[in-house]
Amino acid sequence: MFHIVRRVSLLKLLDLPEDAEKLAEMMGTKNTLEYTAQVSQIGSTHMGTVWRTCGFISHPDEIKALQIGEAFFYSKETGKVTKMKAKRSIQSNVLYAS
Repeated sequence: MFHIVRRVSLLKLLDLPEDAEKLAEMMGTKNTLEYTAQVSQIGSTHMGTVWRTCGFISHPDEIKALQIGEAFFYSKETGKVTKMKAKRSIQSNVLYAS
C-alpha cells in the first residue's frame, strides 16, 4: 500500500476512511493548545480555558478532502506537511510534484 524511500512515505489512498486514518497515524501527532470560551446569552464573558493536547499533524478529514491530483508531502526530518499538486508520468508510472 505504501513505499518508504529515504524516509518519504507514498500512500495510494483507496478512498476508504481507514486509509486516511492510517496515513494520519503514520505522520503522527503534535502538541497543540485547545481553547474554550464561555459565553452567555448577551455575549462573551471573557472567560475560558486553555488545554494542552495532541492533535494529528494532518487530520484524516483534511486527507479525505484531497482532490484528484492533490497530495500532502510530509517530511519526518522537519515535521512539516506541504499540500502539493502531483502529476503522474504515463511512461514511468511515477508521481511528480509540480
